[in-house]
Amino acid sequence: MNNYYDILGIKKDADEKEIKRSYRKLALKWHPDKNPNNQEEAKEMFEKISNAYQVLMDKEKREIYDKYGEEGLKDSECGSGFTSPDDIFSNFFPGGFNPMGGHQHMRKKKGKRIVHEVDISLKDLYFGKTKIYNIKINKLCLGCKGKGCDNVLKCKKCNGQGIIFVRRMLGPGMIQQMQTACHDCQGNGEMKDQKSLCKECNGKGSKFEKREFKFNIECGMKEGEFKVFEDEGNEIVDGENGDVILVVRENEHETLSRKGDDLIYTKFLDFVDSMTFQNFSFEHISGEMLNVNDDQLIKPNSYHLFEGLGMPIKGEEGRFGNLIVKYVIKYPPSLTGKQKAGILKLFDRKRESINIDGPHKATLMEDYGGDLEEDSNENMEREDEGNGQPGCVQQ
Repeated sequence: MNNYYDILGIKKDADEKEIKRSYRKLALKWHPDKNPNNQEEAKEMFEKISNAYQVLMDKEKREIYDKYGEEGLKDSECGSGFTSPDDIFSNFFPGGFNPMGGHQHMRKKKGKRIVHEVDISLKDLYFGKTKIYNIKINKLCLGCKGKGCDNVLKCKKCNGQGIIFVRRMLGPGMIQQMQTACHDCQGNGEMKDQKSLCKECNGKGSKFEKREFKFNIECGMKEGEFKVFEDEGNEIVDGENGDVILVVRENEHETLSRKGDDLIYTKFLDFVDSMTFQNFSFEHISGEMLNVNDDQLIKPNSYHLFEGLGMPIKGEEGRFGNLIVKYVIKYPPSLTGKQKAGILKLFDRKRESINIDGPHKATLMEDYGGDLEEDSNENMEREDEGNGQPGCVQQ
């Protein structure tokens, strides 16, 4: 999966909004801090996601990539000057962050960031609500003041610097020297004296403690949106507290689904009901009962539209998306000869029996796939426009 579009899980014609949305979701999923059991894989995926985002968000780089691929980027000047994954992530989630655990220069050390997804119902996202979440944070031990022992020793491997230099062979005659955090002391430059470990925290220097975080859920918030609680997370010695980020994860609703600011209610109809149409009612997310009264024919891909009855649009008071009643027509698996004859009689049609022999035989199949369905929908819409017939029935 080296294709940049595949990495971000988007189509080739995706716009900037889709690219940003996909990056935000995947960066949170593959963040090394959220994958303590497979950090190497997470780090690799995190870098791939960030590289793909940088290329596809840059118009010039994207054009070169679409024509010539990654090799084209390497051969052009546009292939240079990539921003680190850390910096890109920080633009989305501000607060100073180093996901790879490396040594931070020119800035004060900061505790490890906590990214926590919170399940929120569609109803709470509609009305808005304040909820309390208990999150575990690392709090410094008061007995040893976070040191974990009485005596602290200078790390011999990095000579107390917290960083080491490693070399990596890129190819014949090509060696890259990189700076990374010292593994022995975890980038601190110091190590605990095992003979004088703190008994209160067993030498860890900190203890887990639950802390309450009040999340004000705004009307119309979407999945992937977040709130940053700066400096309210993990504590470290001689540094700033880490941040806590609460990320919205939208729970599925029993009868309604969401697409952007619109709500979708799916109504299943059998073939007879689609021809004769039965009026019905259903409950809106606000609790109001909505009625659909119409005697028109329900065609495949037609829908009823309730304007302004969708989700509230965040930051735009009084504005709402739409509510769409989507129809799924279920055809009978088979018809008896009598039923077929009845349909032909009803529509004053006669069935002609024609035997056509040939070398090829067609097999009736179901559910070809999304591409064929999308093409068919587009063709039907164009036909409707050409015939002057509306593509949907509006309420």
